[in-house]
Amino acid sequence: MTRALLIFLFACSGPRKWTKLDVGLEVGFAGMTVVDTWQSYHLDSHECAEANPILGPCGDRIPYQVYLPTVLILHAVISHVIPNGRYRTLFQALTLGFETGVVYGNYVLGYGP
Repeated sequence: MTRALLIFLFACSGPRKWTKLDVGLEVGFAGMTVVDTWQSYHLDSHECAEANPILGPCGDRIPYQVYLPTVLILHAVISHVIPNGRYRTLFQALTLGFETGVVYGNYVLGYGP
């Protein structure tokens, strides 16, 4: 985990600027990812109704302990690498929308808070 954190910090140390919108979208994505992971943790594995395609229908494709830090770090790094402007905003907005849809899907399936 320490190595991943160092890689993240190194990747984000470049000269790219983040706007308030960039930070807000990144925080929103992180929040939805945490909620999705919490829902996955509380998923009844016998139902196999996880809405996140990355985790798989039974939540067994990738462990949630690996999913959360990996997705948060990769998303932040990719967002940082994309030049500031509409492409970064588009990437962050689409992934936030995807994660929000997954959280809503899990909630509708009865695994929400």
